[in-house]
Amino acid sequence: MRTARENRDGDPNGAFREIVNQRGRRCLNSLALGRAVWFNYPQGGVAMIAFGRESENDIAALEKRLGLDRRKGDALGADEAAVAIAAESARIAAPLLSERDAVSATLEHKVRALNPPPDDVGAIAAQARLSMRRIEGRVAAEIARAAARARDARGDVMRFREKAGLERGALYPDSKILSTGLLVVLTAVEAAASAPIFADALQGGLAQGYIMAATLSGLNAGIGFLGGYLGLRYLTHKKRGLFMLGLFGFALSLVVGLFLNVFAALWRARSIEAVELEAARKGDDFALMASQKSTFDVLFDSQHGESVVLMILGAIVLTAAFHKGFAAVDDPTPEYGKLERAARAAEEDLAELVHDARDALEAPIEDARAAIEENLARRREAALAMREAFDDAAGDLAAIDRRLRALADARRVLLAAHAGRDASEAPLPDALAKAGGLVADADRALAAAQTQAKAELEALIGALDDSTRRLADAPA
Repeated sequence: MRTARENRDGDPNGAFREIVNQRGRRCLNSLALGRAVWFNYPQGGVAMIAFGRESENDIAALEKRLGLDRRKGDALGADEAAVAIAAESARIAAPLLSERDAVSATLEHKVRALNPPPDDVGAIAAQARLSMRRIEGRVAAEIARAAARARDARGDVMRFREKAGLERGALYPDSKILSTGLLVVLTAVEAAASAPIFADALQGGLAQGYIMAATLSGLNAGIGFLGGYLGLRYLTHKKRGLFMLGLFGFALSLVVGLFLNVFAALWRARSIEAVELEAARKGDDFALMASQKSTFDVLFDSQHGESVVLMILGAIVLTAAFHKGFAAVDDPTPEYGKLERAARAAEEDLAELVHDARDALEAPIEDARAAIEENLARRREAALAMREAFDDAAGDLAAIDRRLRALADARRVLLAAHAGRDASEAPLPDALAKAGGLVADADRALAAAQTQAKAELEALIGALDDSTRRLADAPA
């Protein structure tokens, strides 16, 4: 309901003019223009009361119930009419007010029920930290022992290096399989190249030649490898006894290897000589190997160079095998590779224990993260449900308040028309205040919980890093 001045100020086209108070004018009780009525109060002054369609219906209903008629005159006096109008409008408004209170109370109850309990994010993080301390205490002793073993093993390596005068780390082949495979390939090549040479001196032909060649190549590889691993490597040892043993082993393997290859070449040469002598007795024309020649002449006979080829092939395989035994399996310095491997194994065991401990320490953090996310999800769902309930109740209350305003407009019109009085209406209390405060509190609590959750998770990750460093640096 608005006065003429309010309508004038609210109309951009100035459709309503200000009504100036005029004393002594006759009351215009029955003048209705659209949905606005002009009234001249007995005390003086003219005002316009505007109302909507609902107010117009309420005006007609109230006049009909009270038997009031602005055109024919009222049977009741002004005071009686005022009392009757107030009582009837209050009776009509009572169920609306009750419904309004019920909607407000229901909304408040629903919002309180939806509001999640204060599940403290800090408590979840504190429980995770407690679990982490228990896990750290449980694995600390085992890691300390592993750390002591790793330090002792590394100390052995450093002492050995200092004693042996080494300034390098242990040397290992990039791939033992590749290194060994090269020796196997070289042995097979020697066998393939030697087989036809042996075939000429054997009655079994090429097949027997392959067997002889493969046997000789395998012996060359085995003798050379053992000579390199057990002989050459110990020539760098500081202890005189081990040095002498290494020298003896290398010399022995070298002599045996050379003897084997020279003997094989000489045996093949004598076998060919016998074949040629047999052919000569049968009258065949051969370039004979005279039996009276010396061994040197037989081995290096210019007409039969296969013996030299056999010795060269054997020397190649023997030399390669010496090298593989010396440096292709372990460090050339005896015991150095063994100590280095032991130190690395101890350090890897320690690293694995620390890694497993970190995984165990991460488990409480993941559990805390899941619990916090679940808590925040419940809070978000609750806040959303609270806002939806608030919006639904706000729509219902808006409809009730429109009905109450229409009734108040009708009461004011009737009081002005039949009693010449202006009714002052007390504003309705805010039915959404308590529920709105609860919704706002829930939103603030959700925002605070999200901020706290981020801070607590970051603190837990920091605690995880600190625990890992303590375990990695565990004293013996």
